[in-house]
Amino acid sequence: MRLLPPELEAEPLVAGMTVGPEIPLLYELRAEITRQDGKHGPFEGTRLGASRLALACIEDELNEAYDAWRDERQAGVFENTRTEVLQIAAVAIRAIRDAL
Repeated sequence: MRLLPPELEAEPLVAGMTVGPEIPLLYELRAEITRQDGKHGPFEGTRLGASRLALACIEDELNEAYDAWRDERQAGVFENTRTEVLQIAAVAIRAIRDAL
């Protein structure tokens, strides 16, 4: 799945920045969206039903991120929290694409 149309892939997002190895976070986000699409498919149903499902998924991921943060805050290493927040971003993008 492309986040950008092919003609914009090499275009700067911000002056001096392109989508590529220079922006690894966008690649991580793209990979997570692709993983979720492969596992769950698009949000389907009526627009109201799909949007409600998307928001429920975001809420679930947010709860998981909070639990991970709570577990990791003493050590100050937020590896699982980061993963969960990346999943929130991926679900949000999928929700915008499919349901909103």
